[in-house]
Amino acid sequence: MHQDLRDELEGNISSAANLLESSSAVDADIEISRLTGELMPYQKAGVKYAIETRRCFIADQMGLGKTIQAIAAIEKEEAYPVFVVCPKSLKENWSREWKKWAPHREVKILNSKDEVTKADVIITNYDIVTKFVGALKFMNLKAMICDESHYVKNPAATRTKNVMQIAKYVPQSGMVLLLSGTPITNAPQEIVSQLDILGVLGKFGGKWAFLKRYAGAYYDGYHWDTSGATNTNELNIRLRQICYIRRIKEDVLKDLPAKSRNIVTVTGSATEMMSYMRAEKDLISFLAENGYKAKDSAQHLVKTGVLKKLATEAKLEATYEWIDSFLESTDRKLVVFAHNVSIVDTLAKKYGGLRVSGKDEMAARQNAIDTFQNDANARVIVLNLQAGSVGITLTAASDVLFVQQDWTPAIHDQAEDRCHRYGQVNNVQVYYIMCAGTIDEDIYELIEQKRGVVDSVTDGNSEVSHSVLADLMRRISQRSGVN
Repeated sequence: MHQDLRDELEGNISSAANLLESSSAVDADIEISRLTGELMPYQKAGVKYAIETRRCFIADQMGLGKTIQAIAAIEKEEAYPVFVVCPKSLKENWSREWKKWAPHREVKILNSKDEVTKADVIITNYDIVTKFVGALKFMNLKAMICDESHYVKNPAATRTKNVMQIAKYVPQSGMVLLLSGTPITNAPQEIVSQLDILGVLGKFGGKWAFLKRYAGAYYDGYHWDTSGATNTNELNIRLRQICYIRRIKEDVLKDLPAKSRNIVTVTGSATEMMSYMRAEKDLISFLAENGYKAKDSAQHLVKTGVLKKLATEAKLEATYEWIDSFLESTDRKLVVFAHNVSIVDTLAKKYGGLRVSGKDEMAARQNAIDTFQNDANARVIVLNLQAGSVGITLTAASDVLFVQQDWTPAIHDQAEDRCHRYGQVNNVQVYYIMCAGTIDEDIYELIEQKRGVVDSVTDGNSEVSHSVLADLMRRISQRSGVN
């Protein structure tokens, strides 16, 4: 064998071995000085892998910070402009995360009626990406990120073809990152188009070589059947050697705090947001006519209660999407909290029926709790904040989702601690799902301020709830120009 060819072959083998090891690494020596926050060690390993491969999946389990790893990799390489395509409900979250971690970058969200303009970060959703394919060709893209990349698993879908075309605009020196905890949801054939978008399908021998080797493709006399799954362990190793990093929660527990809070900002549905804006306008009119008076607090509470429920209804589809993604990308259980009984009912009905609500008999509540704690197939339980925030142990789960909020930090802390208590062996991840442009965000910020100045364990609920309500009314008044 010619020496140059031998050296190249040995180099490829060494590189594949190094990437295989790096694909499950939980630490790396890398610094990204321009970020406003500090990455966890395993996140640094993800950034290093992305930079080394240039084109890869970041396939960590939900809750481990795929978004920040992608942002950090792009920032480290200064791979701007970058195009981000994601589900519609997550556009606002991507914008806010980029502004949080790299506020010096200009971020532009594209909606259906917008035109492409220059920016460091251009964000849109899969449903309308076709509108921007032509214009993006002239943006001199240096990188692309596909969030929830299983959205482009169907090679025949228009959005898949559009995303594939945009990926070709990114030069070889640029970066293409696909983010998903479940790049394959049913069978290996689903990853073919994603590998093609990454530009690495040829490293698997091309489409048909891949399908024959890993999908057991065969011709039955009428058509090709590619729905099988063969040599799956080999496929996992090959992916990790080429373009795939994945860690699960158990891999990185030592890096995670005992309990951490995460904000997920979603875009509400247009129709429901119209109802929300009408109700908010009604509250503003009331404040304009009457001013803010403590004696009107009961009316304020009723009106803000309507706003909270409308905001929840506006984000309900995005909430379903988040829960579905969680259940698909992990094997963990999930505790969900909401305030309105109707919302508790809706969520419980959709996710297996386990619920704890004030209207339930004690025997029914306990049965739901016992089932959740002991049945491996019972993965979701939905609780009313008042009825389910005390006196209950739910340590079978280490993930908590708040779909609605209360008025006091004490209620939230108590609800979180249904999982974060004696008997829990994992860190607890708490998620607050926020509807952008609604009082969801105001209430969370005000409650966090209260948490910082009061002892939420011993604080009187009434005093804090009145204080948050008063601050909220003042904030809405100031924002709307009402004196």
